[in-house]
Amino acid sequence: PPGVSHLPRHFPVRNRIVTGLSLATVVVEAAARKSGTLVSARLAAEQGREVLAVPGNLGSPNSEGTNGLIRDGCRPLLEAADLAAAIGPLLSAAVSLGPGREGLGQTGGLPASPKDPEKASLFAALEAEPVHVDVLVEECGFDGARVMELLTTLQIEGLAEAVGGGMFARVHEPLARRRG
Repeated sequence: PPGVSHLPRHFPVRNRIVTGLSLATVVVEAAARKSGTLVSARLAAEQGREVLAVPGNLGSPNSEGTNGLIRDGCRPLLEAADLAAAIGPLLSAAVSLGPGREGLGQTGGLPASPKDPEKASLFAALEAEPVHVDVLVEECGFDGARVMELLTTLQIEGLAEAVGGGMFARVHEPLARRRG
């Protein structure tokens, strides 16, 4: 509760809540086999959440836990596409676009425009060069929350990418084709 001091015994309870609210847990470093990070990874796995680990240098104490997770069957996180592959289907289900909304058609090597009118409008406003989300809000006429929801969906579908600082760009080659 607010005002309670930080006590080590509170961390597992807090981490259970955090991992339960998350679609995935990414372990970047874990120094020891009994680190708090690994406790969180175990809690996430117990809750049916995806757990990914970033491999580290062999022999590095800060990589002992992540490398151990991978050795024990955890999915390695080598690039952003690995995270997208792990949570994309989960996020698509969580951000259900509702009845009557259709997916994305692919033609040739370039992505087709989304069939949903709102997604198509936002997709048309995206450019190869990064565009700030505020510009997209202004151009599309949707509120910020709706633009972010649509951008998330376009990212999952491999049609848009976040480039940092609130900037987004159109992806001209679908993610599935780039990886294959």
